Amino acid sequence: MNHKITAHWQPDQLDPESLGLDPEYDFRWRALSALAMFRLLIVVILMAVFVSSSSPRLFGDLYPQVFLISLIIWFGFAVAGAFAVAKRVPALHALTEFLLFFDIAAVCTLAIASGGTTSGISGLLIIFVGGGGFILTPLMALFFASIATVGL
Repeated sequence: MNHKITAHWQPDQLDPESLGLDPEYDFRWRALSALAMFRLLIVVILMAVFVSSSSPRLFGDLYPQVFLISLIIWFGFAVAGAFAVAKRVPALHALTEFLLFFDIAAVCTLAIASGGTTSGISGLLIIFVGGGGFILTPLMALFFASIATVGL
């Protein structure tokens, strides 16, 4: 099927199905992209809150060095993950599993550095595990939910 883009082109003329693409597969990449942008936003906000506050801090008061180092490492992985999602490499499920595992590890470390589950930072796990659940199979989503539970 040959599609010509003209001055009268409408966005609905090139839907994923007419191009031979699986719309659900494209949806999963878009969901992973939204999760990657959310990850970057959360890391930047947490870093700003941490740097702008003094003792007692809202987050990271128990182990401030661990909190800051974890945020810096998570920021690096968030940037690398955003580039990987933009390039769509590696495969969708492998990239999702890697990023989700690192998100769980980072949030659990930040929660422990902030005083445990009472800090409220562990609530981010719901968003990351839920977002990963849109992309992964139900069994893998359950696996990552159990890892997040054990991590706290």
